[in-house]
Amino acid sequence: MAVGNLRAQPAFKDLSDDIEKTVKEAVSDVATWTLTRDSLTITFGQSVIGSYADGMPEAHISWSDLKSCLAPDFQPATLPAPISKSNTR
Repeated sequence: MAVGNLRAQPAFKDLSDDIEKTVKEAVSDVATWTLTRDSLTITFGQSVIGSYADGMPEAHISWSDLKSCLAPDFQPATLPAPISKSNTR
């Protein structure tokens, strides 16, 4: 799901097929996860996916897509709302 979400983003649409191993390694590290009421977000380190200029890419996976992997009593509404990443200087 993370690879598919990354490839849906214009900057990463041409990811090579061998990227799956890299993504699997990053996804297995829960320190890269952010849980909000909207989705599970996986943040990749700079240069892990794409070039350094691509920054720290994120894959967003909705709870409905993950439903079969979740406990039946999981309630995403109890999680915090996503924080806007507006550019404030």
